[in-house]
Amino acid sequence: MLTSQSQISGLELRKINYLAIIAGAIALASFVLPWFAGRFSSSDVNMEFTAYLYQIAGAANSVSQTTFVSIWFGWVAIAFLLIAAFNSFAGSVSVGKKGQLLILSAGILAILSMVVFAAGLVNSDFVASDINPRYTINYFQNSFGLTDEQIDAWYSSSWSISYGFWLALAAGIVAFASLVTHNTTKAANRNR
Repeated sequence: MLTSQSQISGLELRKINYLAIIAGAIALASFVLPWFAGRFSSSDVNMEFTAYLYQIAGAANSVSQTTFVSIWFGWVAIAFLLIAAFNSFAGSVSVGKKGQLLILSAGILAILSMVVFAAGLVNSDFVASDINPRYTINYFQNSFGLTDEQIDAWYSSSWSISYGFWLALAAGIVAFASLVTHNTTKAANRNR
């Protein structure tokens, strides 16, 4: 017998927080998209690469290469994003303070993934002001076929933060926004 709109046959139907689900999906999407990109130029060589949290893909002299990298700040960001996604999904179906805390922690972890990644990147050899292009090229195991003279002749480099980084910010913002609509009380048990 239907006793209220939130109960059917003694089972409580939980109000799902769809914004929290969206926040979790955005966190997962940011994990698979590139987080930064770079470009080196010289008179006879242009090299471009895109870096994900777990791999770098690049091209130079018409040779393309992808390789997995092990940078501490990338792995920490991955862990934070995966936990943020899980907490967001779990919080979306949890009622009360527990659900709010899960969603709050998801937003905080998504933002922290950006902070850790940015701090690690700024202090890495990737963006040093006196960049040594050999450092980045070594990630590709020197398979581009560049000579030492070409590498030493780099005269410009540029860097940019990419989609994945900004989606992590969006995941945090959407998680925080979902707190406003989160169901904090269990449905009243009305027996009529």
